[in-house]
Amino acid sequence: MTKNDFFEKCLKVAILSSFALKLIAIVTMTLDHLGLLIYDYAVNDTLSENLRNVGRFALPLFCFMIVEGVIHTRSFSKYILRMGVIATAVLAAQIFMEYVMGYSLRQGNIFLDLILCALMIKCLMSDKWFIKLLAILPIAFSVLSYWMFSYEAVPQNGHIDAFPYFLRMQYSLYSCIMALGYYLCGRLGSIIAKNSGEAEERILKNLFCAMSLVIVTLINYFLEFSLDNGVIAGLSTDSDYNQQNYAMISGVFILLYSGKRGYNAKWFKYGQYLYYPLHILALFGIFTIIFGY
Repeated sequence: MTKNDFFEKCLKVAILSSFALKLIAIVTMTLDHLGLLIYDYAVNDTLSENLRNVGRFALPLFCFMIVEGVIHTRSFSKYILRMGVIATAVLAAQIFMEYVMGYSLRQGNIFLDLILCALMIKCLMSDKWFIKLLAILPIAFSVLSYWMFSYEAVPQNGHIDAFPYFLRMQYSLYSCIMALGYYLCGRLGSIIAKNSGEAEERILKNLFCAMSLVIVTLINYFLEFSLDNGVIAGLSTDSDYNQQNYAMISGVFILLYSGKRGYNAKWFKYGQYLYYPLHILALFGIFTIIFGY
């Protein structure tokens, strides 16, 4: 068997299109938020934990598709505008919930993560060095968001009102470095397979991106473990970094990515973004009706 034959056979196993990965990300995200509400309403801690474990698959897949989307989109301005509109809607909802309803999610805006990751990748794709340097700005903002969450995790530090949760990235440094890793690993795969077929390039990209996910998640684990154990004075973490390790399992889906777009109806192009605020409202409404608060 030649090398090309081997990669062609591997590609036949890669059966997940872009559409399929998005569906998996959407379903696991929904389960994650369902688990969060089950925990908040003290319904069943074990069920909540299991749902949230599965929910860890969502972010790596969303970040992966953001990188793929920026690389392959025909119009970056329209691509970023769609996310920007939903990000604004989510921001408005978070402000309403916090200042009108008095309910704080204590989380950043996930669409801010996705938008800044997309802008970072777009800058890195530029042929102009000074545009590439602008990629530092999203990374710097992710570091700032991460520092804020870590600072506030120490009880005596209190909350920094000047930089509220809804103006921060939800996963901050973790999502930003993850997207950066995906992009660089994709480039590495293309360079290595430069004189080979498309099958080898796709398989190498998938493999390197899955490896990058594992490395970034482990770095995140050791960083948060260090903060939680007082390695850096005045900083800590209130996140479950053990649970976040389940994110590495989503690398299996990345390995099975075919590189094809799959189903791409216009309604889904917009619906995939609208689903986020709508499912949050639906879940929150259902739990409010059932439990009365």
